[in-house]
Amino acid sequence: MLRYVSNSCGAATASTTVVSNVLPILNLTSSSTTICPNETATLTVTGGSAPYTWSNTLNTGSVVTTSGGVVTVSNTNACGTTTASIIVNVDKFKCKHIC
Repeated sequence: MLRYVSNSCGAATASTTVVSNVLPILNLTSSSTTICPNETATLTVTGGSAPYTWSNTLNTGSVVTTSGGVVTVSNTNACGTTTASIIVNVDKFKCKHIC
C-alpha cells in the first residue's frame, strides 16, 4: 500500500507491505487405498512446504506402507499446523485368490 501525504511543510510518501499468511493446505493421495497382504501403497503429499512429518516420523514428500490403518501427515508454517490423513486397508479376503 502506498500513501502520499502533503501539507504546508512539504510532502512525503510511505509504503506498507501487507503479508497474508494462511495455514498450509495439504493434498494427500495414495497409489491404492486397499492393498493385499505383502503389497505396498505409496502415499504422496502436496501443498504446504517441506519438511512434512508423517505418522511414521519420516519427513519426506512420500512414504511407502505395507500395513493398514490411518496414516497421517502434518505440515507447519508461521500460522500453525495442518494435518491430513488417509486410511489404507489390507484386505485379506478379497486378495485370497491371489495369495
